[in-house]
Amino acid sequence: VTPFRNQTSVADAGNTVSDRLAAALIANGTYKVYNRNDHRVLSDERDLQLDLGQDPEKVEAMFRQLGDVQAILIGVVSTYAGTSNSQPRQEPIQQYNAYTKSWYVAGYRSYVWTRNEVNVAVTAALLRRDGSTIYATPVPATAQAWAEGSPPEKDIYALLTQANGLVVQQLVEQFAIVPKEIKVDPNKALRFASELFENKWTFVDRFATDSEEMYVVLELPNNCDRNRFAIKIVRKDKPREYLASQQITWDGQHKSFGYNFNPKQIAKKGNGPGLYTAKFFSGPEPIFTRDFRIQ
Repeated sequence: VTPFRNQTSVADAGNTVSDRLAAALIANGTYKVYNRNDHRVLSDERDLQLDLGQDPEKVEAMFRQLGDVQAILIGVVSTYAGTSNSQPRQEPIQQYNAYTKSWYVAGYRSYVWTRNEVNVAVTAALLRRDGSTIYATPVPATAQAWAEGSPPEKDIYALLTQANGLVVQQLVEQFAIVPKEIKVDPNKALRFASELFENKWTFVDRFATDSEEMYVVLELPNNCDRNRFAIKIVRKDKPREYLASQQITWDGQHKSFGYNFNPKQIAKKGNGPGLYTAKFFSGPEPIFTRDFRIQ
């Protein structure tokens, strides 16, 4: 993880973000991570920022110096700023009149109400040894943090630390393996269709024994992007015998996607017409199933 190029007026913003990202990636465990302290002997930080931040073509030469490093993570901090706005305010001082048994305004208390707000934005890219891009953030990772009060619980520096952490968390999720538990509706996440016409699926759950086209249509959230799953078909009364299967990698650009299976071949392997089951796997166990009929 190289020192990130700094486009802000905060002098050490690039190093602050890249150091924290390197530490988070080390804690994540997806990679063996080297940070700027590990490769400082090879080049001073200014050279790294110029060579890799502005001229990625020099990456290959840098790799030759870095030995067993397989990829370099570069980045740009485009926003790292905070503002503090204060306003004089007044609030009424309420007192109780025992004689009239009512509350009245006895005066006003003056105070200063302050709002502190920070914004952080970072882009990053992971480069191969030849300088080509493995992955780059399609949009900047951004975070906003604020606190208000008299006085606010957090000052600008504490809020920058908070926003920096939120941005780093987003970058770790984009560049490393981060296990997450998600919820889907099985009735929508896996369905069967006979065709796609004018970008609309024709959903059915019955297919003829001579049909050679059946789509298992998945609808998964964006954070399944680049995750691997499996679809396996079994006869309902023989759940251990897989008749057809596909290993898939989900593309988050799709709201839904249909994977083609052949009912004719499934029925041939499964001893003819009957009730069949599609199993959806994320790992060694099926997450959910859905039945269909071949008749």
